[in-house]
Amino acid sequence: MLPAPLTKAERTALFKSQNQAAATDAAKLAKETQKAEEKLSEANAKAAELLSVETRAAFADDRLELMSSFEASGISLDGLEPEALAAFAAIAAGLEYEEDDTVSRGALILREAGVGHADLAFPAPAGVEVATTLRNMLKKVRAKLRSAVAELLKNAKAPKGVNPGKKFEALMTGTIAAESSFSYTPTEKMVTKKEETVKEKGTKAKKDDAEDLDSILAEFGVVVDNASTKKKKKAGKK
Repeated sequence: MLPAPLTKAERTALFKSQNQAAATDAAKLAKETQKAEEKLSEANAKAAELLSVETRAAFADDRLELMSSFEASGISLDGLEPEALAAFAAIAAGLEYEEDDTVSRGALILREAGVGHADLAFPAPAGVEVATTLRNMLKKVRAKLRSAVAELLKNAKAPKGVNPGKKFEALMTGTIAAESSFSYTPTEKMVTKKEETVKEKGTKAKKDDAEDLDSILAEFGVVVDNASTKKKKKAGKK
């Protein structure tokens, strides 16, 4: 036996109840979303602070290691591959650079050729915090290293019949910026997915709305057959 159709008053009461429930759920969702965003913002701030501390420590360790290497072996052209020597000599022979830039290009070539501590010729990358004591120490070492590179440039000679390799061309022409190659990648990255968090909450709210509507209809003797509804939707698609 089919249930009796709803009267106008019953339909009005049903829609009013439905709207009130939707408004309540919307307010609840907005509050939960705000809390989630605040927690996410706080977590991101902590992650950024942690990353800054880790980067600072990694840079300090890296510079101390390079300074130790520089003090132990100094700067020399001995053992460099012929193409690197040719590139270094070409820089010294009069490419159109100011003296300071020529030294920077020479340091880049040395670094590319495997002299890792040649990176001390450049200041810390932007965004990397450096302790005052270490910064002062690096300034002195940088001046010493750049002076040593300048001395090498004065007497650099290319091996006969050898041209600079392709990997040194960008260093010679200025295509690659004269700056430190230091970079730090954290072992574990925190991925922020604000959109997914909001989407999940929205999906849950919609599901709750559907369940609440079914409950309201049940109070008026109307039973919703979800299986039948799905079949009708599929039939409609055909």
